[in-house]
Amino acid sequence: MLHNGNTYTYPFTQETNLYNPALFSGIMPPTWQMVEEYLTLCRQYVTPIGFVRGHLFKLWHKSLSLHVDIRGQLATVKTLDEMWQLHEMMKTRLQESEKEYISQYNTKWENRFESPESIPHWICQPHLRQPLNHNLKKENHTGNGTLDSNGDSVHQDPNKPAITIDSNSQGNNTVSTKRSREDNGLDTTTPKKVKQKKPVKVYLKCINCANPGGEECAFRMCKPCCKKHCLTSIADCEKHRFWIKSKTLRQQQQQIDQQNGNNLQNQESIMTNSCT
Repeated sequence: MLHNGNTYTYPFTQETNLYNPALFSGIMPPTWQMVEEYLTLCRQYVTPIGFVRGHLFKLWHKSLSLHVDIRGQLATVKTLDEMWQLHEMMKTRLQESEKEYISQYNTKWENRFESPESIPHWICQPHLRQPLNHNLKKENHTGNGTLDSNGDSVHQDPNKPAITIDSNSQGNNTVSTKRSREDNGLDTTTPKKVKQKKPVKVYLKCINCANPGGEECAFRMCKPCCKKHCLTSIADCEKHRFWIKSKTLRQQQQQIDQQNGNNLQNQESIMTNSCT
């Protein structure tokens, strides 16, 4: 069974093994070794570039805080070839750091665990989360007052009474807001939200009937009344798109043009007959 959570080293657990893929082999290899092996597998098996980016962020998580330029490029690269270029760049820098470590301590860092701080940043290691400081007081905001972890009352408003916890309670430092306000004689009713009414739109009435009239109608009528008016009066209404007058004038013009054309043909036939 693979335990992929809260694992720090092989003997005991603390964080995830995504930061050190070789954790269950009992070794802590340099990051460039794991990155190169991972990218080789990505070439063999098609892997979304987002997955590759996420794994490299975890493998280089200690080194990226020192090489922020590579961190910025890692967040923007979009191809596997660009990932390989970043790997070669990071590998060169980390190997230089390893050489400096060897020249300073006259030894190469071996697979040993003394403390999290003693592990160089180029070694595969999980992210160690900082422990919570339990000596700090946690403030619990209830009602109009503020209570710390010892049950001491801290005023937020000098005009409002502070809420305190009963010392006879069986270690329960949680007091419901409603009960606390009742004990202090405060109002516990929840004010109701007043819904704002939407303004009612007022429509103009048609001058012929009780239906709403068109706001932009030239005759201030509803559509049925406007149509009837346009048919009887031979008029146009742009709002309701009735073009009775325009169509009538167009038809009259077509009739005139047609009549003029017929007259012209008659004249031409008369002239032809007279010539013969």
